[in-house]
Amino acid sequence: MEHVLNQRDKNSLHVQRRVERKKEHYCYPLNLTKGFEYVMKNGIQREEDMPFSGCPRDVPDHTPSSQLGYIKEFVRLNTIDEALIQLKKHPIGAALAVFQPEYKNIGKKIYRGPVSQNSMLRHMHAVSLVDVGEENREKYVLARTSHGEKFGDGGYIKISLEVVLLYIPTPGEKVGKKAKKYFSKPRSLLGRFSYPRLLTEAKEEMQKKIHQDKQLSCDESIV
Repeated sequence: MEHVLNQRDKNSLHVQRRVERKKEHYCYPLNLTKGFEYVMKNGIQREEDMPFSGCPRDVPDHTPSSQLGYIKEFVRLNTIDEALIQLKKHPIGAALAVFQPEYKNIGKKIYRGPVSQNSMLRHMHAVSLVDVGEENREKYVLARTSHGEKFGDGGYIKISLEVVLLYIPTPGEKVGKKAKKYFSKPRSLLGRFSYPRLLTEAKEEMQKKIHQDKQLSCDESIV
């Protein structure tokens, strides 16, 4: 996905944003890798300028500013164990397997994925892992979601670290493509771990200047 600064591409971003995942929740249908690549090139608003409120339909346009934050690169991790080691230092991005209806009804309980015959894998959803804990001798990781403070426990969800899933179709069953793709081998509810590496202050200021110059040049060409 090529993110840039002319009006046609701005309109394209609006289209990308308006993908409805569930009632009153909208997301870009892209993974964390694409998100990090975007931040490297274009920057991202800081949380104090755009407070966490979930993913509503009407999101303000991305406005170039000296207050945007940039990253140097991002690092991929292969296993949950590697992710937990890095989590001691900083948050970790991950993809969570969303099974319904368990996910939407989770509240303050620990999320364990499918717990009934009616459970269905809907998609993988990006979350930010922020902490680990233990409840009734069950270890879990605490993750921040993009659903806003009304979801889970104030916008956070506890994800069990003790669940391992493997998809084995029963004879005569219609094979679930998503389940086969993500769970053909034993794995946890979480995967696709990654985190950003930051620029030095001087290099970040240089990146801001480059991006602002590109924006001004594009605005002049549109006029």
